[in-house]
Amino acid sequence: RGKTKCKACNGKRLRMEANYIKIGGATITDLVEMPIDKLTIFFKQLELNEYDNQIADRLLKEINNRLSFLANVGLDYLSLTRNATTLSGGEAQRTKIASFLTKGNTQNKILFIFDEPTNGLDVLTARSVTDYLLELKEQQKTVILSTHILSVVEKLCDRVGIIINGKLKVSDSMDNVMKESNNDLEELFFKLIEEEELGGLE
Repeated sequence: RGKTKCKACNGKRLRMEANYIKIGGATITDLVEMPIDKLTIFFKQLELNEYDNQIADRLLKEINNRLSFLANVGLDYLSLTRNATTLSGGEAQRTKIASFLTKGNTQNKILFIFDEPTNGLDVLTARSVTDYLLELKEQQKTVILSTHILSVVEKLCDRVGIIINGKLKVSDSMDNVMKESNNDLEELFFKLIEEEELGGLE
């Protein structure tokens, strides 16, 4: 199905009147089109008079908190106008983590499933994502995590399943798995791979 850009708003999806109001010299259209890193700087440097600051104080804290979460999970290059359907799988997963945690949801009956959430990230961003996953765990949420990063497994998981060539080789508590592997998950992992390869030669 084709799309046509609205000539009245030039594709901004806002009424013309919405841009009559400015904050810090910027319209709402200017703000949502900024990448998150620049938008974060804008709000940190925003100066308001005493009256406006009292009105906006709670709102600004919420805005800065949400922008901080998005930046910390490595999404500071996105703008708020970015269509969710254009996000990669990893980007979508990280926006969901940030969105959930900033809402302060206290419901426990929620299941999260993440597929390689730290894959392809730099060390600092991967560490931030891992910390947020740990926060979900500490909130007593159920998290199922598929990953090849053993350090992430050791930090986050209460129970471990190791699958080699589509076969479930290990399914046990983290404590038992660590005892079985003499506290060396990597060695256990490669041992299982070797056993599987040797078994295939028989």
